[in-house]
Amino acid sequence: MLVKTLLIFLIGFLGYSEWLLGTSYFQRPIVLGPLVGLVMGDVVTGVIMGATMELAMVGAISVGAYNPPDTISGTILGVAYARHPDRYDRPGARYGSRSAHHAAPDSPHR
Repeated sequence: MLVKTLLIFLIGFLGYSEWLLGTSYFQRPIVLGPLVGLVMGDVVTGVIMGATMELAMVGAISVGAYNPPDTISGTILGVAYARHPDRYDRPGARYGSRSAHHAAPDSPHR
């Protein structure tokens, strides 16, 4: 768990290093999401969450004195929460599948 935390910290550092490295698009959710998903062990969830965050922030550009929301921490925390290990420990809890107590009567998952 400590290794995952340090790797996610490094991904966040890369996301915030735009002023150090120039505009490299590491700060975009579509890039950060799969990277955090890779660290957490589920790239698919990282891509889905990153694309969702990218869609939500596609119109958030800084014009004048407007500061857009922080997409870096939002993406990192969102993907890490969506792929937290405790969420997938019970059977049938992944990607909208039916859980055992909501299964059809003739289902083998009962």
